[in-house]
Amino acid sequence: MPPTGRRSGQIPGHRLDPHSAAEIISILADGSGRRGSGYRVSETVVLTAAHVVVGAAQVRVRFDADRSDEVVGPATIAWLDETIDVAILEGTWPLPDTVNGAPPAIRFGWVDDIDTVLSCSSVGFPRYKLRRTANGWLRDSSHVQGTIAALSHRREGTLEIRVDARTVTPTRTSPHGRACPALPCSPAVFSSA
Repeated sequence: MPPTGRRSGQIPGHRLDPHSAAEIISILADGSGRRGSGYRVSETVVLTAAHVVVGAAQVRVRFDADRSDEVVGPATIAWLDETIDVAILEGTWPLPDTVNGAPPAIRFGWVDDIDTVLSCSSVGFPRYKLRRTANGWLRDSSHVQGTIAALSHRREGTLEIRVDARTVTPTRTSPHGRACPALPCSPAVFSSA
């Protein structure tokens, strides 16, 4: 049960930082590309989905895309596991002026085996947010809030995230989901073992 006196989604230290949300641009050996989402978990590390960067000859990371404080830079794939669809990218990217010395601290953990429903939040750059503008194409961000039922997917060991269908309405049919590894949750999601 979340601590008393705090409303779900308003717990300090468990908020998405918009400056840490990253657009991942992968260039394959044949010159084709793919895009996805990531999240800066330290000054030099971005967490993303493996399917976004697997087989990439080049990877670039963009923070605050198409804004005056945009940061773009190369990344290397430090670790990748296609089985669980997770990859870690490393690079040296300047921090935005709004961050004093380091991005907000990220805490990792796992969902306890308890009867609870947790709130979560994700941000990413899904394909259905692709728009034509006067200056060319733009893939905007999507911020979605949902819930995780802690006892779902116990055998598989994954999380089932439910969102209101009205908050995720693609403008066109797309086979691509959202690569959103950033999921701040209420403290009940974390175990202290």
